[in-house]
Amino acid sequence: MLAFALALSRPHSQCNRQAWRAPIGRRAGSPVAATVAAALEELAISRTRQWISDVVIRLGLCPFAARPFQQDRIRYVVSNATTDEELLEDFYLEAARLIETPEEEIATSFVIAPYYSDGIDAFYWLYEFLVDTLEEAGEHTEALPPIEQLVGNRVQPAFFHPQWSFTELEEDAPLHFEKRAPTPVINLLRRAQLDRVVQEGIVRGVVINKEIAEHNAAALEAEGFERLHSCFARWLDDGKMSGIR
Repeated sequence: MLAFALALSRPHSQCNRQAWRAPIGRRAGSPVAATVAAALEELAISRTRQWISDVVIRLGLCPFAARPFQQDRIRYVVSNATTDEELLEDFYLEAARLIETPEEEIATSFVIAPYYSDGIDAFYWLYEFLVDTLEEAGEHTEALPPIEQLVGNRVQPAFFHPQWSFTELEEDAPLHFEKRAPTPVINLLRRAQLDRVVQEGIVRGVVINKEIAEHNAAALEAEGFERLHSCFARWLDDGKMSGIR
């Protein structure tokens, strides 16, 4: 899965190709507005798929990404969320769907949030809040709402954002692109899959997160900041012309 490796390597920081639009109640009401919204959603999905293909798979940033991508076992969910609360709602809806769907049909999901307007600082805060909440849910589920009881700690979120930066790195460090995507997205990973990967590494005598982190640093450095920046700038310009982030 795309962020399989990234969720393991840097905690700091698709069934078929159809997309489930979430949640329907927040979509524009008029037929014209709905048509425009559908076109923008398709563009958001297209950009996400391009990023997975052209950056993540090509550079080998995640050794588990290629197979589910090629087999169409990634589900893309376009969220209309503009706030943290709405994005959390969509995360839990998709997490529940992922859990209830066999892994053979959907390996992982992406919640794509092209309209999220709270910025990178709020997005990172939301990441920390959600990770802490899910970990606590794994221990105390009885007092939670039904959907949060179902999800518990069975899904690991990996967050990506066009402006994600590691504070300890120089501004033009290629490694920033390990956690950048053309649009704010949350990759939903099955906790059981992550546990299997870790155990397989132990059997081979390999520390998986260390192995992946070292590869990613070398691959991104070889690609270079300018080339990565130019690639992302093209996607972001396309989004501005279309009215999405």
